[in-house]
Amino acid sequence: MHKSQDIQIKKENKSNGFLSNLNKKLNPKPVKVVIPAPTIFDVFSVKVFGHLVEKYVQTEKMDESLRKAKMPIDAIEYYSRGIMIAVIFMVVSFVAVNIFSLKFPSYTYLSFAFWFLAVIVYFAVMAGYPNSIAGTRRKKIDAVLPLAMGYIATMASADMPVENIMYELSNSTEYGELAREAKSIAVSTRLFGEDIINAVKDGAANSPSQRLSEFFQGIITTLTSGGDLKSYFKDKAIQYQTELSTLIKRNTESLSVLAESYIIVGIMFPLILMVIIGTVTSVIPGEGSLTDTVLYLIVFLIIPIIAVMFALILSSTIGEVDV
Repeated sequence: MHKSQDIQIKKENKSNGFLSNLNKKLNPKPVKVVIPAPTIFDVFSVKVFGHLVEKYVQTEKMDESLRKAKMPIDAIEYYSRGIMIAVIFMVVSFVAVNIFSLKFPSYTYLSFAFWFLAVIVYFAVMAGYPNSIAGTRRKKIDAVLPLAMGYIATMASADMPVENIMYELSNSTEYGELAREAKSIAVSTRLFGEDIINAVKDGAANSPSQRLSEFFQGIITTLTSGGDLKSYFKDKAIQYQTELSTLIKRNTESLSVLAESYIIVGIMFPLILMVIIGTVTSVIPGEGSLTDTVLYLIVFLIIPIIAVMFALILSSTIGEVDV
């Protein structure tokens, strides 16, 4: 009697487990989306300058850059906020420059030249900032894409549909910006009810990475032609792993060249230059103060600038690979 009850309980538990797994597949978890509310400053900026931006500024390219940078505003709001900040900066800095000119009249033209240059630099930074963010995201996506392809291929081998793959990938924070791209697709399918083909197509159009766009285009082609996604993901994983091995080898060679270049340019060149200056000074008397100034410039200006330049180049080279 007890054995039959135990068998019945096990069957019920197995049945409940099967129904639970089936329910998870049919009713996947919803995607959580946090949409930042516009600030009072943004609302005021759009109210003041929005109609002027909409009338006189071409916003299509900026909208595309903002989408690729994943900045949750449109071009009208971005330009309006930038112009408002520029107006405040110009007024405050103009007053400061006038006060400075009154106290130091001999530097009037120089101070206004710096003010004008600062305004130009601000507008240049404002125009190029979204593209800079998109470029940074592109590098991060390309760096983790070979590693993520193994994870995607593994999920595809378990017959997981594409929308579920994108959802699971979006929850994998170790993939960084690639997870954000996958989350955009998951939001489109699970929150807005868009079909997976159109969602992936939008993801390909709005991705800053050309490699990721090509990967998404391949998914669309495979789905519409009735191809085998398992084979496609497996082939892409092998391709990206091969490319990653080649990139690591190339970067290793580049790092060795950079190390040798830094030893020559950053260490040997300043030392030799200081020795030459000291030798010339001992031969030609009366130039002690000038020599001291040059040596101070070498030690406190030239050497740090060279070190910073090589550090930036080194960081950029290392950042191309994420292992």
